[in-house]
Amino acid sequence: MAEEIQIPQPPTHFGSGNVPDVDLSQLMASGRKLYKLYGPIYRLDLAGSHFVHIASQQLMNEVCDDERFEKKVSGPLWQARHLTGTGLFTSDNEEHDWKLAHKLLMPVFGPLAIQKMFPQMLDITSQMLMKWQHFGEKELIDPVDAFTRLTLDTIALCAFDYRFNSFYRDGMHPFVTAALGALVESGKRAGRLPVENKVRIWSKQKYDEQIQFCWKLCDEIVADRRAHPRDVSDLLSVMLKASDPETGEMMSDELIRYEMMTFLIAGHDTTSGLLNFAFLLMLKNPKTLQAAQAEVDRVIGDGPVEPKHYQELKYIEAVLRETLRLYPTAPSFSRRSKDRKEDIFIGGDRYRYRIHPTDLLSIQLTSLHRDPTVWGEDADDFRPERMLDGGYESLPANSWKPVELAEHDYELKIRQTLTIKPLGWHMKARLRPGKSLYTGIAPHTGHNQPLASNVQATKPASAVSGLLPLALFYGSNQGTCKTFAESIQSSAPAHGFSATVGTLDSATENIPQGCPVVFIAPSYEGEPPDNGKRFVAWLEAHGTNKARLQGVKYCTFGVGNSDWIGTFHRIPKLIDNLASAMGGSRIMPMVLGNVNQDIFGAFDQFSDSLWKALGETAGSKASSTAEELKVDMTLDRPELLGEKDISLGTVSQTIRLADDAVGPEKKLMEVALPDGITYQCGDYMVVLPTNRSDDVNRVLNRFSMPLDAMLKLSGSRKTFLPHEHPEYAYSLIAAYLELGTPVSRKQLGSLAAATDGIQKAELERLSSGDAFEKEILAKRASIIDVLEHFPECKLSFAAYIDMLHPMHARQYSIASSPLASAPGMASILYDVLDAPSLFDPKHRFHGVGSTYLSNLPVGARVHCYVKPTNANFRLPLDHSVPIIMVCAGTGLAPMRGFIQERAAIAKAQKVPFGKALLYFGCRDPDKDFICRQELEEWEKLGVVQLRPAFSQAPSASGGFVHVPDRLSAEASEIIELFRGGAKVFLCGSASKLAKSTNEIFEKLVVQARGCSAEEAKEWLHRQKSDRYLTDIFG
Repeated sequence: MAEEIQIPQPPTHFGSGNVPDVDLSQLMASGRKLYKLYGPIYRLDLAGSHFVHIASQQLMNEVCDDERFEKKVSGPLWQARHLTGTGLFTSDNEEHDWKLAHKLLMPVFGPLAIQKMFPQMLDITSQMLMKWQHFGEKELIDPVDAFTRLTLDTIALCAFDYRFNSFYRDGMHPFVTAALGALVESGKRAGRLPVENKVRIWSKQKYDEQIQFCWKLCDEIVADRRAHPRDVSDLLSVMLKASDPETGEMMSDELIRYEMMTFLIAGHDTTSGLLNFAFLLMLKNPKTLQAAQAEVDRVIGDGPVEPKHYQELKYIEAVLRETLRLYPTAPSFSRRSKDRKEDIFIGGDRYRYRIHPTDLLSIQLTSLHRDPTVWGEDADDFRPERMLDGGYESLPANSWKPVELAEHDYELKIRQTLTIKPLGWHMKARLRPGKSLYTGIAPHTGHNQPLASNVQATKPASAVSGLLPLALFYGSNQGTCKTFAESIQSSAPAHGFSATVGTLDSATENIPQGCPVVFIAPSYEGEPPDNGKRFVAWLEAHGTNKARLQGVKYCTFGVGNSDWIGTFHRIPKLIDNLASAMGGSRIMPMVLGNVNQDIFGAFDQFSDSLWKALGETAGSKASSTAEELKVDMTLDRPELLGEKDISLGTVSQTIRLADDAVGPEKKLMEVALPDGITYQCGDYMVVLPTNRSDDVNRVLNRFSMPLDAMLKLSGSRKTFLPHEHPEYAYSLIAAYLELGTPVSRKQLGSLAAATDGIQKAELERLSSGDAFEKEILAKRASIIDVLEHFPECKLSFAAYIDMLHPMHARQYSIASSPLASAPGMASILYDVLDAPSLFDPKHRFHGVGSTYLSNLPVGARVHCYVKPTNANFRLPLDHSVPIIMVCAGTGLAPMRGFIQERAAIAKAQKVPFGKALLYFGCRDPDKDFICRQELEEWEKLGVVQLRPAFSQAPSASGGFVHVPDRLSAEASEIIELFRGGAKVFLCGSASKLAKSTNEIFEKLVVQARGCSAEEAKEWLHRQKSDRYLTDIFG
């Protein structure tokens, strides 16, 4: 007989039960957190009601048994009855109004009835597209706003022959504002105790006013239809005329009002949410967007879209199903036991969970749809292909439930809870080449005047009269390639060109033919940068079309890291080769730079070759049009420069983990993230720092400039510099410029040109031959280092800042788990870099980011945001999967988050964990074994086994000096775990730990598989997408 298991529950709070465990502003995130902590079933006591949350397919399948369980309206939905009454959305199945409306309205949603609504759907859609086209391709579109207008107007026109005309208004229709306000208040009321709702008099008054406004509009629509009958067979006509064939009963005016509210609110809001998430997910996964566009081109082409096409759009259907899986716009619904007297049990053959008659079973669709037993380890990934080729049809029963349960064998097409939408994102829209605005829109919509039959790719306009256009497209995660693009842009006028700069993604289907094109692209472990994924996917999708880029003249500069031999320069080579295969013509051979060598020298070589290759085209226009950077002093104070994606967080605490006795000082910082920002274990915190005061003063002193001087910049095309307003000299140097970037060979030549006498000759020597490699590059000499060393150099301040690169954000692995941290709190680990300068021992080298963080006091505001990690650098969804973690020093950060999460789950529920090994390298167990106490506590809890290696005290770590030594000695255990499905997580320096660990694992593969070294290297490389996962730096 199955064992009865007590359902897990968070500790309750006096007087409020589990209300503090639920963040009403982020219900979905709260639900996911509780699911991860307590598993697929857990209890919550909320405002006097007892909820049992269900989040697995096996339990869901039982709860969907209509013989034992029934639908039950509860929580926010019960409060929403103030607005929608006994409408289908907010009534239980046994209620009379539900049964009547269900019987009369179901035929309205048959295939033929929907097909009759198609012209109205196309009408509203064309209004939205026309608005987008009129705004232009540079206009930021708010998708939540746009799709809310689209779906509200479509449902109102199709169902009630009523036009809200939302696309002809600046703001939303007052109905939307009132309805949304009422729904939000319904959610708040559900989270309060009844006595609190009674005393909130003003909230109740506003709530009632919003409800009355919505009702008044519905009543006016009904009154107008009755006063002016029309020969239409829409939903409103059925509501007014249909009767129960058995009893002759018709819907009352009150019920008609409730159902109108139901369809206008639930119908438009859920569909709007679906469209928002679908577009967002496709834009984040550009290969899916390309596949969807290709399907539309194949099925519909340039002819009018018709209902018959939809059954052929299989991939788009898969996109919508996969979107509803990840983000069901109605994320939960409630059931209850039909036995109102006795306890019943669920759980199957192994476990028995007791359900009381008073329990409300809340089905958590967001977690159900990510059940790893159904969807696998990639359950969190957006992969529409899983819904194709029989994948959807073969799903276990009740594993995908984007709609509410109704009576047996019928799924009501209305969600049973308040909806969700993604907020805070924008997109841009432009016509695809060769398409007009009205491609796909039939003449019967009334929009039959095409704008153009052949739309050419956008050409960059000359910014300065008489200059030739040049298009620069860069990809960058950390700003280096953007800096290179802006450097070419700023020097372009001197060579007769006016350059525009855009991301690689902005070149998708938009590569100009009327001017030279430059691609500047990095390769991140063989993958494109975040702002180049869509572009690379587009190239790969059309790589066999030899005429697609005919007429395009281009060249490529690639950036890569030679520590990753297998993927070194993969992306720039791919772009360069595919552009050629698609008909493009190279202006010059591709140039490749290595971040481990003189990357700036390689870029100088590329830019020199570029201007030489373009010289004959530009002619002699340079001399008359080039501008020089000018710096003027004023007394006005400017506004601070804003940064995309970055918001303000707050330092909560800083803990010194290790001093600098045996290595860099190490610290842990806890940050209260900007409002609304969440994260997962393995993500990054990106921080925008400022330069330290001593370094800023070095620059000011070298150029004899007071720190309170005001600078007015003009004539520079470097977009990161403040041009519109004067800027304090101190602020400009501290906040906008990278001071420590190594000087390039070309820049040394410029310094020599500004110097006379003996020092000139010395600078010329240093800029040539091996002297540059050994005395400048190897010692990481910066421009200010060289200027201080050669005081006779007469370089102007304007020329100096024109040489510098923009301040770029620093990226830190998050070292905490959201399951174990206070809401909105995240931690990072970092080394405080402070060492003698290799170039000039009287100075010290201070890391910009770490010094900035180290000097921030508690309560200080910090510019930061969260950046998602590699999609697979996550803990396995199945806790029984073994993991092997390899790191050194502050590379412990993501591993600390992983272990902290396992510990939080272990404390919340009894769940079998797979073995977790932590191979951690440091110098001394008593001096820099950071986070030692909590790691040892977690080891006692059974969620990790510590395998340290102490380089300066090997006797304390079993004789092992370095992590690779211990990995090699414990090969048999690692091989056994890997054969058992283990995942390897590595965080460390690319040139040291990552390289040596990679070599060890290649040897382990040879040992385990009996293959050659080359075969082992290839095999291990294939595992790097899901089982050998790295987070490398340096």
